[in-house]
Amino acid sequence: MERIWKLAKAFAFILSLTAFVYVGQIISQKERYQSVTTNSNAGIIIIDTQTGTVQYFSGQDNVFHKIDFKEHTFN
Repeated sequence: MERIWKLAKAFAFILSLTAFVYVGQIISQKERYQSVTTNSNAGIIIIDTQTGTVQYFSGQDNVFHKIDFKEHTFN
């Protein structure tokens, strides 16, 4: 009986630790992506505040572009 109790406590600890990490990850992602009002030339613009990238979909060319200000790249 004591062995089952120890296993239950270990399982509860692992479960609570997993839930804690999951909730922390969800909170850190809150407001990460900020959409900017759509421009008729650019289509949809999204800013990633954690990585410093701007992603937009060009409505005229039907191409998805990504500007990375941290690495100074444009795709």
